[in-house]
Amino acid sequence: MLLIGTLVLEFCYHFRPYYWKIVSLFPSLLYVSFLVVVRGTVWICNSVIWSILCVLRQLVVVICHSVVNLVLTLAAHLTSFLVYVVSAVLNNASRALRVAARVSTLLITPVPVIDLVKKNWKAQRCGVIPTFFVIVLTMFIWRRYKRERLERVNSVTTESNSAKGKAVP
Repeated sequence: MLLIGTLVLEFCYHFRPYYWKIVSLFPSLLYVSFLVVVRGTVWICNSVIWSILCVLRQLVVVICHSVVNLVLTLAAHLTSFLVYVVSAVLNNASRALRVAARVSTLLITPVPVIDLVKKNWKAQRCGVIPTFFVIVLTMFIWRRYKRERLERVNSVTTESNSAKGKAVP
């Protein structure tokens, strides 16, 4: 026991300054370890948050790109629809103006039918005039035929109705 006590005393006597230096370093070591742990945690949190923010930024960029594409597509389709409508309206208006111009020129200029027949009897234009008259005569004949046929049908039905009426008194 005396030996152990001597060893402890010698050990404490020789190593006591080192002990106090070690003990005085503990707060500094605790502070450094606290800084390492806290800064490491902050670094991990920052890197996780930064990663999440990067992913969210990419998501926002993709969404904005999609919305811009949708708006541009809708604008293109709306523009093409408006161009189609305007072109259709202008096309119909130009046709109407052309027809009005043709009709007005036909109404303003006299048609010299007799001079046309006299000068160009054998020309192709003169074939139109007899054809027109043949068509008109055919129409008149067809209408007369239809009217006579309708009158016959009506006379037959009225006679049969009158015969039925007399038989049932």
